[in-house]
Amino acid sequence: MELFIIAVLLFFDLVLLIQLGFAISNLRNEVAHQANELQTRIDLVQARITRDFEGDLNRHHNMVMNTIADMYKDIVRNGGLEGKDVVGQASENNPANH
Repeated sequence: MELFIIAVLLFFDLVLLIQLGFAISNLRNEVAHQANELQTRIDLVQARITRDFEGDLNRHHNMVMNTIADMYKDIVRNGGLEGKDVVGQASENNPANH
């Protein structure tokens, strides 16, 4: 009778160990799934930040280039600084540019 009780207890211990193994396996799968989902979210946020940064950088670059172009136009329109020739502009004082 004592051996029967020990055998039943060992059987239930074995069943509990098998259930624990399945629980650990399921937990590992869930952790892997959550990690993949988190990485996907991180990738999306990183892509959005990069896209926004590139857009801002492009916008600021265009603003600077437009400002430089306006300054150059003003210089050309006014005939240069203090009466000097504008680089590349033909004038009587600089025959090399004719």
